[in-house]
Amino acid sequence: MTSLLNTLSLCLCVLRICVIQGDFVDPPTEEPILSLSERETVLPCRYQLLPGDTVVQVTWYKEKPDATKDQIVTAHHTNGQTAFGAWSQRVRFQSSEPTVDSSLVIMSTEVSDEGKYLCRIITYPSGNFDTEMSLTVWTIPISSLDPVILVEGQSYRQAA
Repeated sequence: MTSLLNTLSLCLCVLRICVIQGDFVDPPTEEPILSLSERETVLPCRYQLLPGDTVVQVTWYKEKPDATKDQIVTAHHTNGQTAFGAWSQRVRFQSSEPTVDSSLVIMSTEVSDEGKYLCRIITYPSGNFDTEMSLTVWTIPISSLDPVILVEGQSYRQAA
């Protein structure tokens, strides 16, 4: 009987170790995030750590059409933040502590920003955790037109 209890205790400990982990505060959704072009867009990424864990690094990626990933920005707990390439002047973390709130801000969203994004949280000692989301960018329609005055007898031209 003691052997059975010891075996059950060991199994429960292993199960507890395998199951307990941190999780994202904002769970991923199948619905895309909607944004307007030329406006600020926030892509959420907040991770709830387990006691004793530390966020070592946070990295944002955008998936390219060929399924490779374009690195956007990285925040390291000791080395600070680095934004890459064309993203460097267009993005920032929403929080001054990106290892706590890793949400990404695209300062002036462009139509070309539409696509899939990945937020990767690297923790110690628990490992890596990813959350993915899609961004759909809408353009604002032209809401007014300058009037064109047509005068009889003038040469043909486009009116609208």
